[in-house]
Amino acid sequence: VLLMLKIKKENFIFGIDTIQVNSPTESEVTKSNCGFLSQDPKKVKGGQWQYVLNPDKESGKAVVCYSDFINSYNRMTKALQLNSPRITRVDYRLDTKLYEYSDFRKLNALLLCLVSLTFGGAYKNRYNNSDILVPLEKAVKFTTQYYAGEFYNKAIQEPQGDVKSRLEMRLLKPFNDRHIDPSKGFDVIVNKF
Repeated sequence: VLLMLKIKKENFIFGIDTIQVNSPTESEVTKSNCGFLSQDPKKVKGGQWQYVLNPDKESGKAVVCYSDFINSYNRMTKALQLNSPRITRVDYRLDTKLYEYSDFRKLNALLLCLVSLTFGGAYKNRYNNSDILVPLEKAVKFTTQYYAGEFYNKAIQEPQGDVKSRLEMRLLKPFNDRHIDPSKGFDVIVNKF
């Protein structure tokens, strides 16, 4: 089946799906009254507050250009009036509105397995995620301390949306308690591929 697909780059959308930002600023906003928050802010260690931001929701369209992401990021942190914001997690996504999860499941499972092996260490948390009531696989994924990857059936997760499947690579936390530079983080992930 895969060999019969005519894969074209126009059928895929790449961008930063969400970012997590830590700041000492406590904001009164919630997910219900701020459209670009993916969850309510929460207090984390070190007197910091954690905000999960969605640049697509802030801009009203899929953000696929890095300069557009930076502009969206600046608008979001300004709107929340965050002092000293630090990016502590970045989720990169590759979406398709054309291909079903099953079209790329085997290829992406292999890709995620191989990428997980590049992170070193003896044990990697690699698994399939299925619904126990319906024999339908939702995702294949791996996680490590600093990185994660997942290929999932977006049509099941968000049936009202138009994205059918998503490959997502995640930088889960910064090294040495600094911040994540999304551009350099992308380079790290590309090198792993």
